[in-house]
Amino acid sequence: MWSKAGDYNRVIAMSTARRATLLCALAFCRSLRDRRGVGWCLQSLAMVDTVAGRAHSAACLYGAADALLQSLGATGQVTFSRVQDRYLTLSRDAIGDTAFQQAYDTGLAMPISRIMDKDLPAFSLIQLSRVRL
Repeated sequence: MWSKAGDYNRVIAMSTARRATLLCALAFCRSLRDRRGVGWCLQSLAMVDTVAGRAHSAACLYGAADALLQSLGATGQVTFSRVQDRYLTLSRDAIGDTAFQQAYDTGLAMPISRIMDKDLPAFSLIQLSRVRL
């Protein structure tokens, strides 16, 4: 998959930096009680986790994002949805349909109050999503 070991290391380093930025954005949106912003942060974190090879985490984050955005009646932007669909497919292909669906359902079932809890450290939501199903 990777042409050089260095390519893989660069991808992981970039995903780690992007993840840190998104965790800060997630904390900020949660502090504002901005459900839409939190949902978009979770979707973006899921894409970063997909690239970094964390498909279980990505599936759970997609589920939590969908739960939150559906609670608002929000729909995705067409362009963003197309991009996200590619990442969803990569995550699903990496772990299989059943495991993906189980992880997604775990995120979807996460209480909105827990997803939005500004006193819950932003990283702990991500840690919850790392539970192997």
